[in-house]
Parts: sequence; structure tokens; C-alpha cells
Amino acid sequence: MAARDRDGEVDLRLVPLKSWDLLSKAEIILRNEPHWPWLPLQRHGQGVQSLAVIFLFQAFVEHLLAELYEAESTPVLALEEPETHLHPQAARTLWTHVSALPGQKIITTHSPYFVQLVPFRDLRLVQLTENGTEIRWLPPSFSARVPHVPTLDAVVARTRGLLAYDRAAQTLTVGGKLDEATYRELLTCYGAHADRAVIQGVLRELRDKSLLYVPDDELRALETFARRIRGEIFFARRWLIVEGQAEHLIVHALARALGYDLDEHGVSVIDAVNNGHPATFAALARALGIPWVAVFDGDAAGVGYVRAISAREFTAPDVAQRCSTLPAGTLEQQLLADGLEPELRAVLHSIGEANALTVDRTGLERCLDHNKTRYAAGLSARLAADTTLVPRMPQAFRDAITRLRGLA
Repeated sequence: MAARDRDGEVDLRLVPLKSWDLLSKAEIILRNEPHWPWLPLQRHGQGVQSLAVIFLFQAFVEHLLAELYEAESTPVLALEEPETHLHPQAARTLWTHVSALPGQKIITTHSPYFVQLVPFRDLRLVQLTENGTEIRWLPPSFSARVPHVPTLDAVVARTRGLLAYDRAAQTLTVGGKLDEATYRELLTCYGAHADRAVIQGVLRELRDKSLLYVPDDELRALETFARRIRGEIFFARRWLIVEGQAEHLIVHALARALGYDLDEHGVSVIDAVNNGHPATFAALARALGIPWVAVFDGDAAGVGYVRAISAREFTAPDVAQRCSTLPAGTLEQQLLADGLEPELRAVLHSIGEANALTVDRTGLERCLDHNKTRYAAGLSARLAADTTLVPRMPQAFRDAITRLRGLA
């Protein structure tokens, strides 16, 4: 097109005056599968874009941190709800990638799938209470500042690792629950100290804090058994602890029939026997400041659960207020005692138990026990369709649902 006799050529060489001009126009192009089209990152979904930010931080740490900062520098990554727009499996996988990043990570999340894989002691529950914002967690130890006295060294040595004392910081640390005998020995150490009243108050507070301790072996058990419900329960306002899945189904249906939908009011129903031990969940609720009530069978196992909770340093009035048992025995025995035999026979017959309508009472109990979740699902459906069944449902369940209202 130029005014020449012969065709010329054009060669464009775009060299910016500033390197930032080049970088500002750069773009990440990627494709998720080999046969998919290449697309700019901004054309991908929000989930992929969120992941890209995390990997960008990883690249910065691996390639630029050492060049731009001192050798001892440690990165800090703060992420707000990185699981947004990710499906459940990707949200669970996200924890694997984030935990592998070097440095300290501070993450806020509302995803139970992400929380499922986070170690218990790494979790912080941020709660808005009447006293303002409170943060609860599961510390591995508890500390208090107390002055050194010669008799303290012998007490610390006798505990074989339970107690540790840092003279420079004048800090006494308890790596677990401070038992009553050791607590009394510590009080005796400062019996003649000029500030004994203040120091004994500090020790009393240290002892009370240590009662919230949840041992590592119990947390490991929950890591294994409670993963299915673990993410959910940490977002709940209140807990209702029951034994199994049959109770879980019936309690949810009963609460809806009573006009108190448990999900709407932030209540998690924990079938504790399938996920660990009821006493562990009670101790966990106390440590995290989550209000709770529990209903167990009235058989030997249910009474044993209440006894185990009492052994976790709960006071007798507290246990009596929070825990109840079914007076007739097992759940099946209680439902029959409450006059639900016709409905239970009909439910069993509808799920294929041919002799459910004619079998004797002992055989009926056995049949119910062999079909726990199936009969519970059928009874829950009948309860949803006919709220006149509510007065005949176990009183202990109805009372527990009533106590949950406004429980703090």
C-alpha cells in the first residue's frame, strides 16, 4: 500500500518503555483437559480463579520470597472463604493444597467440606455472644504466670511432664487436665507467700481452664469416626446428642412437627455412638462454648453414657439439666410403651416384613431392632403427615427440643 514500485514488508516489534506495561497486558491462558479449548483465566469459573490465586501465592513464595526479603522471612497468607464456587470434593481437596503451602495460613470459611479435613487444634470458632466476639479452640496446654518458689520444682518433677515451669518467663504450663491432688500441691507451695491470695486465684483459674482439655487420643478418634459430621457441627449454634441414626431421623421429624425446625435454628443432631463417644462430644461442646443437651436409651449402655459424661468433670446439676434417658429402656421399647405399636407394625409391614402385623411383642421388638433406620424413616414420614402423633412421641425427645429453644 505504500507508494513504492515493489511490494514491501512490515515487521512490528512492540517493545514497551516500561516492563510493567508488558506485565500489565499479560494474561494466563489455560485449559483443564487436553481436548478442551484454551481460555483466558478470566473466562473460567470463579472456583478456578480462586484456586489460581492460591497457586500464584505458592509461586511467589517458591521463586520470589528469597530474592525480595530476608532469608528468615516467613510468608503469611490470609484467605477469605476460598471454597466459594467449588464443589464439595474440590473444597476438601483445597485443604490439601493450602496446608502444603509454607508459612502461616489464616483462613475464614463457611464450608463444612473444607473443615472436615482441618486438624481439630487448628480450628478457631469465632462466635458473637452477649459479651462480644469470642474465639474458642482446643489448646494442647494452658499457662499462667506465677513466681518461682523452691518447693515448686519438686512438684513439677513429680508430674513427669504434666507440668513445666519457665523461670525466665515465670510461666507455669499444664499439658493436659490438672488433677485435684496436683492442684492442692501447687496451692501448698504458695501457702506462705506474701501474695498467696492472688497466686491461688491464678492457680484456680488455671485448674478450671485445664478442665476443658480434650486429649489427643480422643481427637484422633474423632478425626477417624466423626469426619462425616465434623464440618457441620462446628457451624451449629446448639447440639442435640443422641445415640444413633434412628434417633437422628425421629428427632428431626418431631422438631418440625413441633414448629421448631432444627436446621432453621442452627441445631446439629449428633448420632454420637456412630461417630465416637457421647462423653467426648459433651467435652468438646464445653471447650468450644456450644450449648448442648442429650437423650440416651434407658438401658445399661445409655446410663453408662451419662455416667461417662459425669466423669468428665461436669457437675451433677449440669448433667441432670442436660442429659435424660428414656424411662422404658431402648428407643424401640419406649415407642411401644408410648402407644405407637399400631403405627410401627404398619411401617414394618410396608417395608416388607410380612409377619409384622401378627408377630408377638418380643418378636416385634426384635424386628424393630433389625430395621432401625428403615422403621425410623417410615415413622418420621407418618409424623410429618399426621401431627396428631406428636403427643405420643417420647416425652424425653419433646422435652429436649423444648430446652433447645433459646439454650445458651
